[in-house]
Amino acid sequence: GLAAKYASNMTTTSPSVQSYSQVTVPKCRHVSLAQEDGCSALGDVLVLSYTVPAFASTAMSTQDVQTLRSKHMNEILRGANAYLDVTFKPTHNIEVLSYCLLEPDSRLHAERGCTQRAYHYLFPLRWLPGGADVANWWLENRREQQDNSSWSEQERQQEGKNEPRRHKRSFGGVSGGEFRARKPPPNPSMRLLKEAMRQAESKELSGEEIEEANADDRRRVASGRFGALGFKERRCWANYAASKLQGLASPSNEPVWKTLERARIVDFTSASSNGDDDQDVILILEFRGEDF
Repeated sequence: GLAAKYASNMTTTSPSVQSYSQVTVPKCRHVSLAQEDGCSALGDVLVLSYTVPAFASTAMSTQDVQTLRSKHMNEILRGANAYLDVTFKPTHNIEVLSYCLLEPDSRLHAERGCTQRAYHYLFPLRWLPGGADVANWWLENRREQQDNSSWSEQERQQEGKNEPRRHKRSFGGVSGGEFRARKPPPNPSMRLLKEAMRQAESKELSGEEIEEANADDRRRVASGRFGALGFKERRCWANYAASKLQGLASPSNEPVWKTLERARIVDFTSASSNGDDDQDVILILEFRGEDF
């Protein structure tokens, strides 16, 4: 391939991977923090440290070397995606989206350098008290708004206006929805869920609170984390109630407490159950925090 085009300028010709790190692979953390079987990551970061063909110092300019390196990486990217297509699809949809060439002396470690991890859970509204009524409210409002949107779009096209209409991204008080509800929900179940999730979030401690805290309380401060995240209070949270979380790895031990920076309802979706016409309304819950 591409290597043959500039092989005469290389001093070595055998690239090989020296080491790698991955955000979702717990080499530096407890094994219980690994992705569960059947729970795939929507996005992941992989850092590879590998040797590449070295160029003779006087044979090519620095710019030409960088250009060829980028072309080499694009060739590797295409080959990797072709391999993933043949090996894993259609069972698993895995694709390398992009890459970035780091400096040779870079010490970036994907797992240790990850400041936050975000988990999304699907939560059927019918699990809440009165959730069926809230689901019907959401479906009725969505149908009404879609009908109005289609009618407004036809009017806009007839008037010759090509600018897309901007919808307010709030629905029932939840940011991320496609439409805005015209009337409030029939009961407070969803509002109470939102309030409970906010109560679960780690609070940010002030400098005075940290200085006045005793030694035991100071262990609960997430010191060493990036920026303002270092002032968050660690709490007794664990993302998975795995049987491996025993002994010193149990969340009941303060040294393994973690912070939860964000717990929110970020979106709605709907799905038919068992092929019926009836639709379940699903809340998408986001939990964003430290290694939990």
